[in-house]
Amino acid sequence: MLEHFFSVLLLIAAVYLGCGALVAAFFFVGWCRRFDPSAREGSWGFRVLIAPGVVALWPVILAKVVRLQRNQKVEGEAETPISPEALRRNHALAFVVLAILAPVIFAVVLASRAPRWQDAPPVEVVTKLTLR
Repeated sequence: MLEHFFSVLLLIAAVYLGCGALVAAFFFVGWCRRFDPSAREGSWGFRVLIAPGVVALWPVILAKVVRLQRNQKVEGEAETPISPEALRRNHALAFVVLAILAPVIFAVVLASRAPRWQDAPPVEVVTKLTLR
């Protein structure tokens, strides 16, 4: 039961990272130039550095690209910055995911992988008496 749960969890993580890699590929090939003016002149070294963030945060990147294609604002301007409430909400969500859920999931995985006496291979005890 627990092994099935973790195999499903690993499958979900693999699908999430696969989608992130796909979004990152599209982002680096075409969307990056339209997405951020300062990223237009960015080298491939810059893109390699931000690749893990793009893969991990692909839903945010995809939402911003969709907003950009609908001719909506992607980011707040200096005159109309992002509201502090929205920033607090986003930071609270990031805190819950990174600081609470990730260590709990890691601890559960470690606890489930701990060797149990039922998993130990059987040991055959042989005693030999030698008389001289």
